[in-house]
Amino acid sequence: MNRSFIYALLLSLTINLMHIASAYASHQQLTDDEIRQSVIGSWMVDTRLTNGPSIEGEVVIISDGSFVSKATLIVGEKRQKDGYEGTWQVKNGFLIETITNSESKFHLVGKITRDIIIHVDKLEMSYQTESGMIITRRRKVNSTLHSTRDAKIFTLARLLGCEPRPEPVDAEQ
Repeated sequence: MNRSFIYALLLSLTINLMHIASAYASHQQLTDDEIRQSVIGSWMVDTRLTNGPSIEGEVVIISDGSFVSKATLIVGEKRQKDGYEGTWQVKNGFLIETITNSESKFHLVGKITRDIIIHVDKLEMSYQTESGMIITRRRKVNSTLHSTRDAKIFTLARLLGCEPRPEPVDAEQ
């Protein structure tokens, strides 16, 4: 093997180990209750994978312990819908999600993910997946989805190609 290749490999491993250690140290600063309260809401999915595809959509994490995910997988000019829902909990700094209903080829019913929460605040959430990938989501600030019913209406409207509208507010109140 070439020396520069070995040097580059060692440098890459060192940087990755430092990043993982930093992620682990950061996630220990948040309590499970802080994480639970902070993750509730609507999060934009905008992931660019290194091998070309991208994923765009939204994940709604609801205070009753359920979540709904609707996204589109984009590979070149091809677009494929990807939707699923399930339950979530926080335990020892991990966000644990179990898929209970799916229309996805990639997210099968029964699949459980365990992601380390690195950082979460009013605008952003970062976590490390089981495969070591660090993902950052931005909060969708104009979301009004706070219940399972709202999230399911949102999901159905998106599946039908409609944009859900907020309920009108009576000006005389």
